[in-house]
Parts: sequence; structure tokens; C-alpha cells
Amino acid sequence: MKPLISAFKSAAVLLTILAVAAVISFPFIERALMYHPDRRTFTPEEVGADGFEEAWHQRPDGVRVLSWIKPPRTSDAPLYFYLHGNGGHMGGRAGRIVDLTANGAGLVIMTYRGYSGSDGKPSEARNVADAKAVLEASTEKLGVAMDRVVLFGESLGTAIAAQLAVAYPVRGLVLDSPFTSMVAAGRYHFPYLPVRWFLRDRYETDKIISRVQAPILMLHREIDPVVPTGMSAELETLATAPVVRHVVPGTGHVDHDGTGTMDLVARWVAKLPQPSAARKADADGRKSELVGLPAATADQELRPSPAN
Repeated sequence: MKPLISAFKSAAVLLTILAVAAVISFPFIERALMYHPDRRTFTPEEVGADGFEEAWHQRPDGVRVLSWIKPPRTSDAPLYFYLHGNGGHMGGRAGRIVDLTANGAGLVIMTYRGYSGSDGKPSEARNVADAKAVLEASTEKLGVAMDRVVLFGESLGTAIAAQLAVAYPVRGLVLDSPFTSMVAAGRYHFPYLPVRWFLRDRYETDKIISRVQAPILMLHREIDPVVPTGMSAELETLATAPVVRHVVPGTGHVDHDGTGTMDLVARWVAKLPQPSAARKADADGRKSELVGLPAATADQELRPSPAN
């Protein structure tokens, strides 16, 4: 009997050690699974993003966060604030940001801590706080009111953009491949891990999207292997603001090459309600170059993207 009791005690001790080790190591596992930074740095010119300038933002804890800025061409053109996904670097979004600014819009794209030249380590709290600071500093520098800002979130960035849309009276919110929460995404990809118990960076867009007052545009590929298309459908039902949801035929995650979706975004932004009369009075009277864009032609309609 004593050997059996001793064996049970040994097993209990081993399980306790394994549980404690799992709790201690899970933050490191979480970071490795959630964030995939590319630390290479490029100038805007090196990736073909002419007209963009680098801007460094010093945070209170000493960390520097990098952004690229292109001013709006006119005083009433919109300003995109672009928040990228969990992998790659800003240079990998060069084609998108060039397309979005082709008609005179301005754009600010920031990079998270540990990505593309920024210091530190990413987390939900840090990413959101940094995004708010960069947004406020950039709009102040450019003299752009918040009601001219269109937040553009891509994948992981959709959760950050949604939190900013709750905090600021922006003109619009674009969500490219949005997920409901990181817990739901984690369960989808890692059903064998206890993500609900230990996940710290939860990015719960499903709990806050009803508080977004700005119009919302959702983009999603029909077959997305990373974020199931049903997640954007669920967010659409939870939203209380006007939502336009476009599902692009074909497969790929945030893959819109050749689909015309950036043109679609520009047309959607052009139809958004104009800033308040008080803001208009401060403008120079010129019409935005995004206003009055022609209707989409057959070539501009959504179509499948080339294979990845």
C-alpha cells in the first residue's frame, strides 16, 4: 500500500510541476504564436512608397516607435491610419498604401514594438497605447481633425483599429479580415491548448464593436485559412453602426492583389458623410479629390486574386 501512495504522491508532484511550468512558459508561447515580427528596416523609397517620410515617436518608457507619414494632398482629403497584421513589416504593405493615397488621401502607417525598426516587445496594451499616441501626434502634426481620419486595420490590426474607433470620433473604420477575438482565433488554430485560461492579449473586438459609431467597411476572402470568414459575419451582426461587408472570391489571407479592393475602399470613403460644417468652414473650399469618383467599371469589380 505504501508504494502505491508514494507513486500517487510522486505523480501529483510531477503534475503540479508541469502545471506551474505551463503557466510560467505560456506568456512566451503566446508571444511566439501571436506575433511574428520582421525586424528588417526599409526606407519608404526603397519599397516604392514615394512621398512618405519616416517619423519616430518616443514613448514614456523610452521605447521608440516608427511610422511612415504621407500628408493629404488637400485640406479636406481623408487621412488613413493603417494598422498592419501580426507578421511582416511596413514595406510589405507598400503596394496598398500607395494605392490608398493615389487620389490625394494622406496616410500614416505605424509599426508595432519589435517590428521594422521599432524597439521593445509587442503586447495588446502596448500596441493600443502606442497607436493612440501615434494617431494623436500625427493628426496634430498634419493639422488633420479626427473626423477626417479613416482607420484601416489588417488582421491583428483590426482589433486595434476597433479600439481606436471606440475612443475617437473618426470618419470611418475599415476592417480587413477581422476576427471576433484572439481567444476564438486561438481555439480555431490550437484546439488542444487552454487559450481561454491563459491568454493575456485577448483582442476582443466582439465585445466592443457595438460601441463603434463610425461607418464600417469589412473585407474578407471567401476562403481565409487564417481568419474564418464567419468571424467577420459575426462581427457584422454585432455592430450597431452601418456596415458594408465585401467577401472576395477565392482564397488567401489579406490577399487582395488584382481584386480592386483598395479602389473599393477609396470609393466607400468618398461616400462617407463629410466632416461637420464647422470643419468645412476651416477648409480651403476645395473639394476632396476622392469625392465624385466614377462608378466602378467591370475591370474594377471584385475578382479572384492570383494564387499566393
